[in-house]
Amino acid sequence: MERTANELSERTGVSARTIQKKAKALGIMKDKGKYLFTENEAERIVNELNERTNEAETITETFTADEYEKLQEVIQDYKAKVNEAKHLMEQTKIYQNQLEYMKQSLAKKDEQISKLIDTFESTIRINSERNHIEYLDKHRQKE
Repeated sequence: MERTANELSERTGVSARTIQKKAKALGIMKDKGKYLFTENEAERIVNELNERTNEAETITETFTADEYEKLQEVIQDYKAKVNEAKHLMEQTKIYQNQLEYMKQSLAKKDEQISKLIDTFESTIRINSERNHIEYLDKHRQKE
């Protein structure tokens, strides 16, 4: 019985594209533009995939020159984006610190302004009382 890449994908939990790449690397030929695997070929691919999974840190892939070049571009782009993301995270932290400082500064200024307003109100009240007393004193002196 022949199996397709999708069937092997479901069986192994590995993407169909990975199975196709492995088949290409193992020299398995396509039939009418599709990979159809015999039981032996399917077992061979599954064994290869299992070996790859069992290898601790080594992953081997086969690429054409164009695919390899595109992969290198993606890797470089990824590194640049990671660095940009780190920079943006640092900038965000700086802005958060600045905002916190400004918040505390505004709270202190608000307190100072409130005290100043209280002082003005007290001064106005005292002056008003003084003016009233002076007014009353002037009217008493006239009488």
